[in-house]
Amino acid sequence: MFVISQTPTILWPVEYVTPRAGGQFDANTFSARLKVLPQERIDAHAERLQSIIEGKEEISISKLDKEWVDEIFDGWGDDLLGANNQPLPENASNRAMVLNLPGMRKAIIAAWKKTLNGEAELKNSKTPRITG
Repeated sequence: MFVISQTPTILWPVEYVTPRAGGQFDANTFSARLKVLPQERIDAHAERLQSIIEGKEEISISKLDKEWVDEIFDGWGDDLLGANNQPLPENASNRAMVLNLPGMRKAIIAAWKKTLNGEAELKNSKTPRITG
């Protein structure tokens, strides 16, 4: 069954890597609620990127990433835990804290891109959970 929603979101895994002592890294995964944008919005973003590449518009990569994450990132699932090992409550302060982690915006954008090109396959043929 395929159900179309006007403003769908989907829970999608985000892979975030954190550095640790000794030059090692820890791989972390949490569920992000990502917006499934209409194709015309995706096209507009691609055209803007092309304009930036061609030098027709000047904007820092970090500002562009922030704008894009503000548009696509709609929150997180119960698997993003706070310091108390409990699900991190969704609020403006916690959102700012999460998005201020080095590399987090890139990780969210990378996860969102996977929703477009099918890199991640559905496990056990389960239907994706779409809300809206």
